[in-house]
Amino acid sequence: MNKTDHTLTTQYESPDYPVRVDFLEKKKEDALKEDFSLRLTDIELLMVNNGEVNVLCNDKLFGAKAGQGIVIEQGALHRITTSSKEDTAYYSLKFSPEYVIDPDSSFYEKYSTGQEDHAPTCYLLDELNINDENLIDRINNIIAINLIRKPGYEIMTRGNLCFLFIGLMEKMGQKSAVFNARNMPSQDELRVQSASKFIMENYQDMVTLKDIADHIHVSENECCRCFKRVIDIPPGEYLTRVRIFEAAKKLYKDPAGVQSITELCFLVGFNTESYFIKTFRKYLGSTPKQFTKMLKERPEAVLYKYDALHESILIG
Repeated sequence: MNKTDHTLTTQYESPDYPVRVDFLEKKKEDALKEDFSLRLTDIELLMVNNGEVNVLCNDKLFGAKAGQGIVIEQGALHRITTSSKEDTAYYSLKFSPEYVIDPDSSFYEKYSTGQEDHAPTCYLLDELNINDENLIDRINNIIAINLIRKPGYEIMTRGNLCFLFIGLMEKMGQKSAVFNARNMPSQDELRVQSASKFIMENYQDMVTLKDIADHIHVSENECCRCFKRVIDIPPGEYLTRVRIFEAAKKLYKDPAGVQSITELCFLVGFNTESYFIKTFRKYLGSTPKQFTKMLKERPEAVLYKYDALHESILIG
């Protein structure tokens, strides 16, 4: 076995477009044939379709199964292995941060992921984690754009990478944050986090302000004040945003599973279809049917609003 460490410079089709998508398959009997570590000059994102991918980085093992992903930072010494119990298939997305941020600009040092306060490492992305779900959706969208390659795919990719890059920076910042009294959540924040979780778990039901307030053991007025102080919107509007986002997510991820707009309306907790459509248009700029159509024809026209709505309901 070759145990030499390699520094690998990614080979792109064009220096003007430093983005590369590969689909990799590995038979279970070949899982252990390679045993060498790599340092990449760019960022790599792995998304698992089948089987299991394991990345050993800084003496820590990151294992991802179908639906999960792994982020490999620039310069992280790592070794990739796959499952020896079943065949493995996964996508690899590599890109240069310099395609997102001009290295000659004043922003590059500020937003570069090559942080000096920690050794380059890896991160697991799990679709069951609401904070990771948006990143996974964005990665899958970039992969699809580069497989289909409609006219303008380079511009669409760059736009998606900007959103993805911001999300990755936030995740890296969360992982490296030092726990101290200054970043401890306040009582208001803890209450709103608990209320948010309650809403996420019960948005399909007839949730009232009293239900939310009772869950966090405060009066209805105090519940409203907590939300106002923490996220500057009332709990009722937060509930509405969650319902609309969940409706949009169903149309985005599983349009074939939505039998009708009427069914979708009741599925996410609305009483009337007309009010549901009106509210959907308010937050996403289109009706549910228009949203579904644009996802097929011009995804960039609606996904930025989808992402903004998702961002507005992320708490904690």
